[in-house]
Amino acid sequence: MPPAFSVAPRERWIRSGLSSSFSLNGATAAFGGSSGLMWADALFPRAPVERKLLVSRQIAWWIAAAVLGLAYILIVGPGIEFIH
Repeated sequence: MPPAFSVAPRERWIRSGLSSSFSLNGATAAFGGSSGLMWADALFPRAPVERKLLVSRQIAWWIAAAVLGLAYILIVGPGIEFIH
C-alpha cells in the first residue's frame, strides 16, 4: 500500500536551511512580528502633558561622543580581523 503523503518536499525544505530558527526569526521580523509596537501608541490612553520636554544642544555632549567614538575605534578596532 503506498504512503498517504510524500516526504520528499519536507526533506527538500529541511536541506534548504529554511527550518533553522535563524530563518524563522528573520521571516517573522520581516513580515511584521513587531507590528505590535506600532499599535501600542494608539492603544494606550494619553494623559495630558503638564510640561513639555525641552532638550537643548550642548557642545560638551558632541565632544564627549566624538572622543568616546574615537577611543572605541582605536582600542577595539585593531582587534577586529576580517578574513579575505
